[in-house]
Amino acid sequence: MRRKRTARPPIILPLVLMLLIVSAIGGWTLGAHWRPPPSALCHTNSSTAAHPTKLMVIIGENESQTDVNNTTAPFEQKVLSKQCGSLRDMHAITHGSEPNYIAMTSGAYPSWALCDQPPNTPDADCAQSPSSLISGSNLFSQLAETYGATAWRTYAESMPTACSAVDGTKYKANTGQIRYKYVARHNPAVFYRDLPSCATDDVPLGNPRTMSGAFYSDARAGTLPKISFVIPDNIDNGHDTTLTDYDNFLSRTLRFLQTTPDYRSGALEIIVTFDEGSAPKGSHASTGEDCLNPEPASSASSCLMAAWVVGRYVPNMSDPRFESHYSVLKTIELWAGLPLLGHAADANTLAIDPRLIPTTGPG
Repeated sequence: MRRKRTARPPIILPLVLMLLIVSAIGGWTLGAHWRPPPSALCHTNSSTAAHPTKLMVIIGENESQTDVNNTTAPFEQKVLSKQCGSLRDMHAITHGSEPNYIAMTSGAYPSWALCDQPPNTPDADCAQSPSSLISGSNLFSQLAETYGATAWRTYAESMPTACSAVDGTKYKANTGQIRYKYVARHNPAVFYRDLPSCATDDVPLGNPRTMSGAFYSDARAGTLPKISFVIPDNIDNGHDTTLTDYDNFLSRTLRFLQTTPDYRSGALEIIVTFDEGSAPKGSHASTGEDCLNPEPASSASSCLMAAWVVGRYVPNMSDPRFESHYSVLKTIELWAGLPLLGHAADANTLAIDPRLIPTTGPG
């Protein structure tokens, strides 16, 4: 009599189980493009977390708060607004770009900045000073004098050489127009006459696609300076493209920073903003609008921008107070133990994370 064969158990279930166990324990990838879902950028604020020791400012171009939605800016809307600190009443100072960058780093801006041109560029629309450069104290000089020449850095994408006051790298936009990827008017350090450290501390960012260059090397090594400004070029900042392009740049950059030692330890916090809201060309708001006037400018979409504070220990909450680029400057100066410049003294601080304002001494 032949022995009855015992049915073998199907092998598919053990294999699936083994794959799931290996994946859970070792982070093994199921396919070349699969990756575990990223962890939250920001977490519930921890009262035991140390004060941040480094601050970064990332600036996009020309978008109002009303422009940010799930379609145009999914990372900003679904990640930054849902996980991190939102500045709900954040204002530009005026229009166009140049005065906002200068105001954010000096507490004021000269009238010629409304021309929105690089240094020494003739413009018939408004008068310029003889040199179109600014004397006196600014955030960068304050940091260099107090903490040394390596206390700050600007990482400017597509800048041809360090501290370049010359626009660089022409390209043809979708409109057929010839434009510049890097423009000096988005790089405030080049406007300050008495800033010798600009030559060494205002540097090209590198390549955001391959994540190579000065910014990426410094971040990986944990050698970011006390204060850094990240200035994407006119493609990645959305100036010549769309808000979605800036959104993509933010997603790549913040997810990269999330892996670095400074971010993981809570040492690094990041202020994400725009230089100004969107304003139709030729409108009263396109040049010189006073966005700090209580009404009606403060409620105009051309003045109101989306902005966030990002960090491992930043709580997910909204700050409803009236704030501006002067608030960014004030927060940095108080945190770093520096004297307040110009209208920083009149502004509210960014109150999302109280650890940004140390109770005693420099941050």
